Amino acid sequence: MKRNFREWRQQLLPPGYDASVEVGWLALGGVIAFIYSLCVFAGELGKQLRWLDRVEKQPVPWMMPYYGEILGTALWGFVILAILALLLIPVHGAYWYQGSRSIYLMRRLPQRGELLRRTAGLPLLLAAAALAAALLLLLLYYAIYCGCVPAERQPDGQWAELLRIWFGKERYF
Repeated sequence: MKRNFREWRQQLLPPGYDASVEVGWLALGGVIAFIYSLCVFAGELGKQLRWLDRVEKQPVPWMMPYYGEILGTALWGFVILAILALLLIPVHGAYWYQGSRSIYLMRRLPQRGELLRRTAGLPLLLAAAALAAALLLLLLYYAIYCGCVPAERQPDGQWAELLRIWFGKERYF
């Protein structure tokens, strides 16, 4: 299995290119993005839940903030990681012009997509993995939000509000 994965990964890279360093840096970036995400989400949710405990004793009904407001900037680390992975495409493209490596030979190959696959394959795969991790955490954090907040205190239209926050007038950057 490990050998097959290594061979498959080498088909996504220019011949002779060692991607272990850049994959290691992006993996470290993924760990940092996850820790940042966890700290931002848990901190804001904890703050709101402590406030909810205090307000529960008041006669005024109080609703929990929307999930999108609590989520805040928690997933931006993964978006930045995906952009950094896409910035590796010009690096892999410049590799063909170094030393005796011939870009002209790659352009003459009978497989038309070979140059594109070897130049953009691994960066696109890493960017997709970062965005998939962000989507997974988005769903996991929503499950945590629904599990921690009583149903009568949750406002309606969580996903519509999340889209409004992300693409509406309110911006977090």
